[in-house]
Amino acid sequence: MNGREFLDSANRLAKGGNAADLRSATSRAYYAAFHAVRDHFSECDVIFPKSSPDAHVKMPQCLGNCNIPQAQSIGSRMLSLRGDRNGADYDMDDRRFEHEANARMRIQIAAEIIASVDSLHAEPNVVAILRPTARALGLAVRES
Repeated sequence: MNGREFLDSANRLAKGGNAADLRSATSRAYYAAFHAVRDHFSECDVIFPKSSPDAHVKMPQCLGNCNIPQAQSIGSRMLSLRGDRNGADYDMDDRRFEHEANARMRIQIAAEIIASVDSLHAEPNVVAILRPTARALGLAVRES
């Protein structure tokens, strides 16, 4: 399975209309973006173990520190979407996650993150910039 498929799942859940589906739509949207970003790191030879909780913090941090405006935007949006995912999954008193319009907004943000990650490959020297930034954060980088 490709993690980006979670975006399709998020869209289906957003149509459900009940609180659990709408909250889950936000969660699935985040994970679609998360997997797209993690795949990009892998293509740049920056490795996150499959179950690494550090990935949720270190990927946006690395993107934010690499001095590529597009990457910095992706990192910032990932942090924000992760906060929304945490709210949707853990804060049952926060009813904003139970509205279709809010779920759709988060799905759109995830889709934009994915599109930005895809276009980041065209950025000159992205690998040459991202790898040392990752190393400076203590991340594992494969030698090529």
